[in-house]
Amino acid sequence: HLARPDGTRIWLTPPSFALRDVARDLTLDGTQEELSPDGLNEIIYADLVHDLRQEGFVVHAFAFDFRRRARDIAADLAEALIALGPDRRFVFVAHSMGAIVAAMYPYVDPDWEGRVERAIFLGGTLGGTFEVVDAALGHHPIIGRLSHLSMQNDPAEYAACMRTWPGLYDMLPDPSLFSGGEKAFDPEAWPDAIRPAKGLLEDAKKTREQLKTSPLFDIPTAQILSVRFSTADEYDSNGIGPASRDAMGDGTVPARTAGFGGADVYRVELPHTLIPMDPAAIRAVIDLVTTGETELPRVTDDEKKGRVEGTEPTLDDIVWEYLLTTFANPARMGRVIWLCMLLGPPKW
Repeated sequence: HLARPDGTRIWLTPPSFALRDVARDLTLDGTQEELSPDGLNEIIYADLVHDLRQEGFVVHAFAFDFRRRARDIAADLAEALIALGPDRRFVFVAHSMGAIVAAMYPYVDPDWEGRVERAIFLGGTLGGTFEVVDAALGHHPIIGRLSHLSMQNDPAEYAACMRTWPGLYDMLPDPSLFSGGEKAFDPEAWPDAIRPAKGLLEDAKKTREQLKTSPLFDIPTAQILSVRFSTADEYDSNGIGPASRDAMGDGTVPARTAGFGGADVYRVELPHTLIPMDPAAIRAVIDLVTTGETELPRVTDDEKKGRVEGTEPTLDDIVWEYLLTTFANPARMGRVIWLCMLLGPPKW
């Protein structure tokens, strides 16, 4: 979540989208009122945090402003961990963009090896994702949903807002993994009307280069994701956008890039946004932290190269599968139904 200095929450809360000029509030160009992290999104992360604490772990939940550069967020994380005192050891459990923040951490903490012993990624976007390309172009489904909730902003305004976020460009597809990927870092390759600032793309390219050589991958790392959702993994030869969306993945991270940095890759069933809520993923995190091992199946080479065939799971499929594993916990069931209804098919 993000909030104004007076405590008014701007993201993520439906009343704000309905009543405020949220696209303007979230624009990161130095002209708007500063927003600060305002706690974790409990719908997504409450189960994971609760179960880790039930197992006896001390959980330091780190909320961050996802609009900012990953390296700057990592510096804030280093400051927070150092403040907890010397001789403390941590395991990073990072979802989506959080994996990039984790991988940038060694560059901002000279004593990181004495502080971090393992990293576990849940749908980590380490190799980049075409979802951010869609967001920058204004094509991402979430932009349409936000505009439907809003009385003041249309899709073009939300897309323009997102194009001011350095953190968005940090997740551009890695050129070494995606053919034609260099063009996304070239301002001239973008349509004139929505061309990103050159400095944003230059900074993002530096982030990409640092990610590939991050010292974090010298310690044990694991990636957990689904492989049964259609995921974009190649550029359109005629433009900056994605070409096809039939690669195996979690809907955001293609399976073939999930082993970025040499991470061990394990399979769960829920899509990208919901992975931290997946009971199997939560159990795997606990086991990996405790023993370094998990009973989850590994993602196979065929799955990394595979394409989704037939129809991917529907909203009903997702809710029913979740019901079978959480029928004794109404609070958890309510959270996943609420989120699925908000996001809905075809994209989670």
